[in-house]
Amino acid sequence: MEWRLLFLPVIGAFIGYSTNYIAIKMIFRPYKEYNILGLKLQGMIPKRRHELAVSIAETVDRELLSLKDFGRAMKDVDLRISIYNIVASVVEKKINLDIFERLPFLGSISNGLKLLLIESICNTILENFESIVEKIINELEKDTDFKKIIVERIDSFNLEKLEQLILKVASKELGYITLLGGVLGFVIGVVQVIFLSL
Repeated sequence: MEWRLLFLPVIGAFIGYSTNYIAIKMIFRPYKEYNILGLKLQGMIPKRRHELAVSIAETVDRELLSLKDFGRAMKDVDLRISIYNIVASVVEKKINLDIFERLPFLGSISNGLKLLLIESICNTILENFESIVEKIINELEKDTDFKKIIVERIDSFNLEKLEQLILKVASKELGYITLLGGVLGFVIGVVQVIFLSL
């Protein structure tokens, strides 16, 4: 009888460890819903993925990063030189195609006129840079559903990759939870042995 009692802590540890291990696995698996004797079985994240996606999107938009934050960041970063170069390149190509190719007699004054036009257009854009950025952000806020984009990206994210990502980040903590299940099971087994020995 005493020899058998010694198995209680071992069995308790095994049950506690196994239960926690299976519970952690069931956060993600099975990916697809299975109907077993009327009981629907599916991992928590696959089953609630859309709700999680909506919750994450709302949190990101409200607490972490919104289009207004993006607009402020654009104003803080000095993009003037980059924008000047991009606009100058685009305008030069457009002028070459639309004006100087169609009006070849302008060839003799083309370089000076071209530089004047490019400089005038680019300087006008740079002078109004902040208001242009503000208008772009306002239009984006009206026409872009930032939360919807986040929800769609999370909904379409591969579940296997998501599982690997979460396990990579939290593998140590999840390992401790599994081990804790074994330790608690062992302790409960020891308590049972003490009670049965009385």
